[in-house]
Amino acid sequence: MIILKWFKNALLFILKEIASFLIKIVMVMVIIIILLAVFVPKTSVEKAPIKKNTYIELELSKPIGERGSFSIFTIEGERVNFYNMLNYLDKGKNDQRIDGLILKVDSVALNRAQVDELGRKIKEYREAGKKVYAFSRGFENRNYSLAVNADEIIMPPSRGAGSNISGYFMELPYMKRLSEKIGIKYDVIHVGEYKSYGENYVREGMSQEFRENITRLLDRIYYNFVQDVSVARNIDERDLSKKILNGDFVLADAFKMKQEKLVDTLMYYHEFLKERNIVNTTTLGKYSRSVVGHQGSGKKIALIYGDGEILYTNSGRSAQQAITPDTMISELDIATRDKEVAGIVLRIDSPGGSALASEVINAKIRSIEKPVYVSMGGTSASGGYYISASGDRVFAERDTVTGSIGVVSLVPDVSELAGKLGIKMESVQKGRLSGIYSITDGMTKEEKDRIYESSFKIYSEFKERVSSGRNIPMNQLESIAGGRVWLGEEALEKGLVDGIGGLQDTIRLMAKDLQISEYSVVEIRKENPFEKLFMNYKYLENFYSRFNSLINLEINNDEEMLDNELLIKPVTYLPYKI
Repeated sequence: MIILKWFKNALLFILKEIASFLIKIVMVMVIIIILLAVFVPKTSVEKAPIKKNTYIELELSKPIGERGSFSIFTIEGERVNFYNMLNYLDKGKNDQRIDGLILKVDSVALNRAQVDELGRKIKEYREAGKKVYAFSRGFENRNYSLAVNADEIIMPPSRGAGSNISGYFMELPYMKRLSEKIGIKYDVIHVGEYKSYGENYVREGMSQEFRENITRLLDRIYYNFVQDVSVARNIDERDLSKKILNGDFVLADAFKMKQEKLVDTLMYYHEFLKERNIVNTTTLGKYSRSVVGHQGSGKKIALIYGDGEILYTNSGRSAQQAITPDTMISELDIATRDKEVAGIVLRIDSPGGSALASEVINAKIRSIEKPVYVSMGGTSASGGYYISASGDRVFAERDTVTGSIGVVSLVPDVSELAGKLGIKMESVQKGRLSGIYSITDGMTKEEKDRIYESSFKIYSEFKERVSSGRNIPMNQLESIAGGRVWLGEEALEKGLVDGIGGLQDTIRLMAKDLQISEYSVVEIRKENPFEKLFMNYKYLENFYSRFNSLINLEINNDEEMLDNELLIKPVTYLPYKI
């Protein structure tokens, strides 16, 4: 990561020349788009007729974002985010033409919070008297935890269809010796003994604090999984856990799964449709085009999304990829200026990022007179929790990853690598500490102390925001903070959240607290007009995606923090996917 960023500076001249060429291309493309907008009719999508006795096939192998996007994720050409998906499923639940759901769960790209909320929606279908089937050619813990909500679980009768249901396994690379061989050193300044970000650059193995933290989280997730399966499948919890931990369901085929009562039926998909007399099926995207959206009446509840890493500036990313003060504040301002908006729900799904950006957004939320409720997604940790703590009420799912109240700074030193490559860095300096963030000069003790002092002040400010927002005395907060990570149900016990529930639950609770029975939910999203214009012409969508990747000239990797402001400045960040 550091090598790429360091050599990027050496390639600036070439990139500028390329950028100049690309700017000319962009200007030509803008002219073409304007001409298209004037002379070419927009692509229209015909509504698909839905017959009686239809089942909705729900394919969940692609990630479904919180904010949604024109080009990142679509269902049958329709822009759909997680909230839209829940709403369309609600319509299907009350639609007499829809007999039920078929969950196609070969893989499930939803996070745990989304699985929990969707699982409750599936149970609502069953309570409404509609059948729900789950079909998969293979199970692991994530997709099986969703499948157990169905009336019937089906697998193909093949030895190749199987299971990898197990306890848990997580591995992380510790790269200190590799970095030393390459010639890169790191200074990682933590505030919070459990704040583990960056330890894999400066340690040869996992710290006791991180191992303790991560083991507790994974244990709790595992036991929640076992309990859910035990109840849904009517299997003794101890016997089930014993078999899972014994590895009985690792590389177990479909016949073993049926024998152990984890699967109900062995049939191929076409046989299943025939045997259950299912003639008419539709996708969620096609169904969404067949129903008329209900705008609601009366007051409004504004829904605003904070999805992704928290950056002070977007660094070339779109609003769908990062949370920035500019975007968040502008969307909040829209909601506060609208007199019909009675309250605001923030949906936060973020591992954190810039401490400064988190504080700015927190301050904005605190200044809003209208009630602001927070619904946490799969992760609302570190900077994500910094923002969430400002809400009037905060809700999380049982397995939401949250907390991680701490600060860390990571500063690389590539001087040894530069020497190996025959590069000599010369500097001109005036004033003490003026080169504190140099990545080729190494850090002095005074510089490290200054960074720690600055980070400690940020950590204290972070705790003050949590203490006042959550009404937790400062003398009690340290045992909850210090970089410790919690699941949603633990956060409820610690007072970090107000309740367990999903996005729709949070909206309903706000309406109840506001004593409004008639209301509409308005999603407020700052869109890229250039992108939106492209998406009006479906045949240009694929071209736009490729062209957008080209002109960004950046390497996107959700696992890495590639932005300078998050690399060397104090951050509130949880980089691990749990």
